[in-house]
Amino acid sequence: MWARTVGVAALAVLVGGLPVSAAAHRITGVVTGVSDRSLQVTTANKEVHVVAIDAETTYAKWITHQPWQQSARLDGRALTAGRCVQVEERSENGHVANVVRINLDTASTIWDPCTSLR
Repeated sequence: MWARTVGVAALAVLVGGLPVSAAAHRITGVVTGVSDRSLQVTTANKEVHVVAIDAETTYAKWITHQPWQQSARLDGRALTAGRCVQVEERSENGHVANVVRINLDTASTIWDPCTSLR
């Protein structure tokens, strides 16, 4: 019985720890600066993160409401100051963007994921 309890507790700690480590590689915030090689994002706690972007960085539309079937295709031209983004960093090379999800909804609307950050 004791071994089963310890095994279940260890599994709970392992599974409970996974989302925390996965979330550490995502940055959600408002774009405050863009260049050819980097992106500056301000998060909820007013921290400024500078993330490199390169030829392998992909861009996607951050769809937060219906119609869910709309195209998520975007390119780097949609990345402008004031946009709400979620940046997924590469796990092997921190601070380099793997995927940048860009929300195209008007700022401070009910569909804007960064309403509380503005």
